[in-house]
Amino acid sequence: MKKSLLVLLVASSISASVMAADGVITFNGEITATTCDITSDNGGKDFTVTLPKVSTTALANAGDIAGVTQFSLKLANCTSNVAVAASFENTTSTDASNGNLNPTTGPAGVQIRLADSVGTQTKVNGGPAGQTNIVAGSATLPFQAYYFAKTPVTNAGVVTAQVNYTIAYP
Repeated sequence: MKKSLLVLLVASSISASVMAADGVITFNGEITATTCDITSDNGGKDFTVTLPKVSTTALANAGDIAGVTQFSLKLANCTSNVAVAASFENTTSTDASNGNLNPTTGPAGVQIRLADSVGTQTKVNGGPAGQTNIVAGSATLPFQAYYFAKTPVTNAGVVTAQVNYTIAYP
């Protein structure tokens, strides 16, 4: 009897601690029927942005930027006239401290930073950016990419980085 009572007390204290909660989180969202055809300055939805060749002296100090290059995501045949933005995601080569892309190839210290059309940083894994409205079934989301020196860049080399993007309807 004493063993049964002891087992019952232990079991009830474990289940009480497992079931204790400090609060509740509710997740809300919406799935939209809005769709658009996506193209770019280069034609397709998958494309390459070629940054210009720059000298290591342009990235000689931490925080230096160089090679600002414009690119756009173009939307057409959209089914609704709503707000639209883009989110940039990368789970393997993003610097979580600053939201920049760490190249898969390139000299030490160099990163790729994304920005909206006016130069405000668009952090990778940082949420939707570049919001605009779809008008008459189309929209253009302009962005920029450029080299960013996390640390002084002293060696030359080819730089390659990739990022995924998702069209969002905030």
